[in-house]
Amino acid sequence: MEDLIGHVVDSQKLTKKWAPNVSNLIHKLQNMAKKNLHNIDRQIIYRYGLYHDCGKPFCVTIDENGKRHFFEHEIVSYKKWIEYGGDEFIGTLILHDMDMHRMSINELSYTYDKLSETQWTILTISALAEVHSNAEMFGGIDSVNFKIKLKKVIKNIEFIIKKMENIILHK
Repeated sequence: MEDLIGHVVDSQKLTKKWAPNVSNLIHKLQNMAKKNLHNIDRQIIYRYGLYHDCGKPFCVTIDENGKRHFFEHEIVSYKKWIEYGGDEFIGTLILHDMDMHRMSINELSYTYDKLSETQWTILTISALAEVHSNAEMFGGIDSVNFKIKLKKVIKNIEFIIKKMENIILHK
């Protein structure tokens, strides 16, 4: 996350390995960040990144094969964040943390107006960073499993970017 934030917000050179087909998307994220993150305290982004899974210990289940599952962990994480005095802006990011990974375009369209452009910008950057940071867990950056997950995230990020661009054109 820090690598991508540093690049899209501060124009620092990327230091991690990113999938070769995301360079154009990263450029679009730079444009979004310039428009929507110029007045935001970077600590807000980092707190979201740090606490977005804070509810996982409260909803973990283990199946018959020993695999852990965290059903609706984003909802549990949101509730725990708020219960312990966290602010609503970060709480909303936590609640929508999995949207870019799980939702269809129709679901994103329905959800779009519930978040600010700043929140969508943070969520899109986070989703791209998260899928890359979990690449090894999916089988590596060249694996089919990673590529499937990345394709879904890219499709959803591109939808959000287009949605934001259309709104800007119609203002």
